[in-house]
Amino acid sequence: MYNDFLKDDINRLNKTGLVYLYCSNKVLLEILENSELWLTDSSFMNDTKELILFDMVFSSIIDYMKNNHEISDDEYSIIHNLYEWFIAGHHSFFSCFSCNRDSLALWDRYGDHAQGVAIGFNLSKLNIRKGPTAYEFPIFHEDEQLGVLPVHYFDKNNDENKIYEMIKSAIVLARREIENDKNEFNGLRPEDYYRSKLLPLCALRDITKSNHFHDENEIRIIFNEWENSALFKRKVRKTNSNLFGCYYRGLDNSIQRYYKLKIDAEDCVEQIILGAKNNTRIKDLDFLLKNMGLHTGVYKSIISYEPR
Repeated sequence: MYNDFLKDDINRLNKTGLVYLYCSNKVLLEILENSELWLTDSSFMNDTKELILFDMVFSSIIDYMKNNHEISDDEYSIIHNLYEWFIAGHHSFFSCFSCNRDSLALWDRYGDHAQGVAIGFNLSKLNIRKGPTAYEFPIFHEDEQLGVLPVHYFDKNNDENKIYEMIKSAIVLARREIENDKNEFNGLRPEDYYRSKLLPLCALRDITKSNHFHDENEIRIIFNEWENSALFKRKVRKTNSNLFGCYYRGLDNSIQRYYKLKIDAEDCVEQIILGAKNNTRIKDLDFLLKNMGLHTGVYKSIISYEPR
């Protein structure tokens, strides 16, 4: 249903070789020494419209459909309650990367104003489900909660009507199945039919981001936590053996949760780019990496950067 909507994003993901995590020197050492990545709470991203953007679009579309008598009051109530249930029971944690190897904007936002590093990861060696089918995992694949997905940068002029058409198609399919099964006693309620068709669209909120951030060319590792399902909680530890533990960290104005993802740095860390203002000598970092048993290429950013 959403393959056409995400076609360009999926192509970008499939063509991606290495992805880059821009961070400080301190974070680099923590990743290498502990062989882990952090998946941080999606509620604390730097985009103030993170997640909320898709919520507003979805809500405005179903309001429009109700006001124009495209859906009944009962259907509106079912769809509205479904989306509220999804938001209440589903929580996401992200580890964010870029396809851009040496980006001025990313050095400034995340690379400690070019004093830090960009770590080049080969995500295919993390053994995490990747691509469009990963997008169904919160709904249809209960044993998979961890996936690699491209961010979709929302363009109101092009995307709003596409999302409307996807919602409309999902409703038509649900109606058709209800009609076909009306003489069957299968224990399903009307809301169950709408849920099976609309939940994958609800999950688009995890990767829909303001077009103002399109220069980040972002790829995400996403972990979905379902607070209302004991089944999901059990299977986190059973199927995602590299994902371990929910941790807390105290910041100046909040206490935040995060998950740790175990990685094999020797296998998946292939490059380290030193920012233009990073004074680390390449030979010193080479020496450190070799002592850790890593054969990682070290390079210097070619961007001339002078922070004001």
